[in-house]
Amino acid sequence: MRCGEVSVRVAAVGVLVGVAAVVAWAAAGAGGKEAAATANPLDGAWEAVQIANWGEAVEIFESHDADVAESEVRAEALFALGHIWQHRRPGEDMRKAVAYYRRVVDEFPTSKAAPWAELTLARIIDLPDNEPRTAEERNRLLADTRGRYRRIMEAYEGHLVAHEAALRLGVSYLAQAGDAEAERTGAEILIAYLGGHADNYLAANMHILVGDWHERNGRWREAVDSFAAAYDAGLPSMFHQAKTCFRIAQIAEYRLGDDARAVKWYKRLLDEAPRDNRHYLARLGAERCGARLAAAREEAAP
Repeated sequence: MRCGEVSVRVAAVGVLVGVAAVVAWAAAGAGGKEAAATANPLDGAWEAVQIANWGEAVEIFESHDADVAESEVRAEALFALGHIWQHRRPGEDMRKAVAYYRRVVDEFPTSKAAPWAELTLARIIDLPDNEPRTAEERNRLLADTRGRYRRIMEAYEGHLVAHEAALRLGVSYLAQAGDAEAERTGAEILIAYLGGHADNYLAANMHILVGDWHERNGRWREAVDSFAAAYDAGLPSMFHQAKTCFRIAQIAEYRLGDDARAVKWYKRLLDEAPRDNRHYLARLGAERCGARLAAAREEAAP
């Protein structure tokens, strides 16, 4: 179950991060802030992508690859074609996707699309024509991928792509459920990265993964601290906020015996997510812990 739990969380993080990167970059335009004020010539193609009109999107992007001299626009078009062939359902073609991503890196290495193309290539290791047949081959490819993540982190220090590379590097170890040393390595990578990039846009995801690792190993106080840090870093929705509040409160109450801390997080859920389906349980928890605190104060009174 641990492997499944980690895999599900990793998959969710990967999809959210990848889509967010593509959409945010496209919305801003290939030229950055200065170009944002003018129309992006690829806007129509991106709109087609949003409604899954793959044929029209491919036609527009391919036309810009063939006819446009502006390197940033061509790089964006190539990256978009790679993204489409990687993610379209049905009809995905990983060979085509990889070919487009490689063109971005080889032909436009200084473009804004190049770092994202490098990151995507780093994590695509199981192509149909290169599928590992043995554990040894699998380990070699995994080591190569980790090396690529580390290179991206160094080459693009402070860039959004470096944050995602760090997350994926840590996850590549944490996903080896059952291998205590690998899991420790993954957690330490994320902890070290947070130490130098506490406000990176994936900090909440990193804190959650570190908290999971502490919780699996019975380090309840460290787990609570990590989940609280994730909450403070900014979780993506009210659902995730409520889930984290409840998780912290439950560990504080049942594992740490810290009723005061449990009440704090139960009440935070009640105040900030009144329609969450854990509302009733949180109210009971707050009342239960509050009653014990009141009894303790009464007993300690002279």
